[in-house]
Amino acid sequence: MASLSGTPSIVRQAIRYGATGGAGLAVNVSLLVAFVDILDFSPVWSPIVSTGVALTLTFLVTEHWVFAEYGAEDGRARAARTPGYYTVGQKQ
Repeated sequence: MASLSGTPSIVRQAIRYGATGGAGLAVNVSLLVAFVDILDFSPVWSPIVSTGVALTLTFLVTEHWVFAEYGAEDGRARAARTPGYYTVGQKQ
């Protein structure tokens, strides 16, 4: 694969984001087919599990590869950006 070091940051990010999304789709579809057709799991639960796994992997890859140039955050800093933190996680 060609190096992206000479491309502008936003273009590099867009390419990485698209690749991550495509990989997430491939993981989701592959797991869904494996669960339903090969392992004969329930067609109701299989998409829930496969989507959950794909979303988790896509999130982790996006955080650590696509947005790596912004530096790693600890768990609290990331949680502070999520809406659930503002409704549930704050101490009184």
